[in-house]
Amino acid sequence: MTWLLIFATYVALSMVLAFWLRHRAPIFQRLNDVNWLALVLIDISVAFCLFGLLYILSIYQERPDPRETLSSVVGRHAIAGKRWATWAASAIDWIFLILTSQRDHCLKEALKHMEKSYGD
Repeated sequence: MTWLLIFATYVALSMVLAFWLRHRAPIFQRLNDVNWLALVLIDISVAFCLFGLLYILSIYQERPDPRETLSSVVGRHAIAGKRWATWAASAIDWIFLILTSQRDHCLKEALKHMEKSYGD
């Protein structure tokens, strides 16, 4: 757990630095790209652990996909009309609107994941 906290702190601090300096030198853009991938890794890990635990406890009925992000899971359930998912999707979409100016992030991620799943 300690290594995860250290890793998250590193990513947060270096992401702020790289975001501000990404236009000054190519190395900062690369650092920004790697940090974004690290955030996706953390997102997938949290989704798998959270929904895996809920699956084990028989609270969540679907078998968790180790390649699916939290945004994608929430987006799928929001499409299905689950109240908890629409609230969570609103919060996640608000965060992504601030960070990346992307609207309907959860919906887009859910559709992208469903498209990939059918391609397997």
